[in-house]
Amino acid sequence: MRIGVLCLPTDDWPTWLARARHLDSLGYAHLWTFDHLSWREYAGRPWMSALPLLTATAATTNRIRLGTMVASPNFRHPVPFAHELMTLDQISAGRFILGIGAGGTGWDATALGLPAWSTPERVSRFGEFLSTLDTLLTQPETTLSGTYYSASQVRIVPGCAQKPRLPFGIAAVGRKALALTARYGDAWVTTGASPTRPVEEWRLSIAEQWRTIEEECAKIDRDPGSIDKIFVAGGTPERFTSTVDTFANLVDELGKADFTDLVFQHPREDDERWNDPIEVVEQIAQRFLHGSAENSCVSE
Repeated sequence: MRIGVLCLPTDDWPTWLARARHLDSLGYAHLWTFDHLSWREYAGRPWMSALPLLTATAATTNRIRLGTMVASPNFRHPVPFAHELMTLDQISAGRFILGIGAGGTGWDATALGLPAWSTPERVSRFGEFLSTLDTLLTQPETTLSGTYYSASQVRIVPGCAQKPRLPFGIAAVGRKALALTARYGDAWVTTGASPTRPVEEWRLSIAEQWRTIEEECAKIDRDPGSIDKIFVAGGTPERFTSTVDTFANLVDELGKADFTDLVFQHPREDDERWNDPIEVVEQIAQRFLHGSAENSCVSE
């Protein structure tokens, strides 16, 4: 199982760079950061923009893959976004993963001064956003007119370093989003949370959601085995990084469920949700990362 780390974009550049290079040297498969304009109680505190931060990281690291956790249509249009993604993938020499979801109703949804979309509109927009991105990143020229997004003679040149395009890791819970994962996803991203079940039932929720992906894959004659499964620890009450043995139990459980990737939150002393011992980062690397970073994250 490939193991990655999620770091909040809250530190100054020298601190971030030192951590990214350290994680790279330890052999972690991927490094992720939140793609929000701000987030929860971090509003008003330092908060870097994800794509410039990851682009700079790509230029100053050697091996580790980089990803957004997760981007959304809340404050983006697919045309300029596709051009930025292509550039990041080129600078990283094909090490970028687009973690993407429908977005929520938090501050990102209203930051542009517009009302938050209803759930049906948000899901509908997400589908069109994904299909438009997919077209922009795979076709030599794109002209289209959709319900929400349009493009006129757009060329994304020279195109992604990864072919046919950079991978999409789609965060999905509901049936419609899971169907989009089956159609466009190179990976499924989940925290185990479900809007219809208590959080302690996350294991059952994950199994049911994956069955939905399998059903949707069957409708379009796609092998669900071509979709990687990325679990992001932190969506449940359990503290999976409290000790390396606790983490090992999670690795074992996810392995039995055929997960390909596991992402954990980098410990932070200033956040009680993630204030586990910093030493666990080194301990996990020593125990699990011998050779695990090869062909890291989404299958090519």
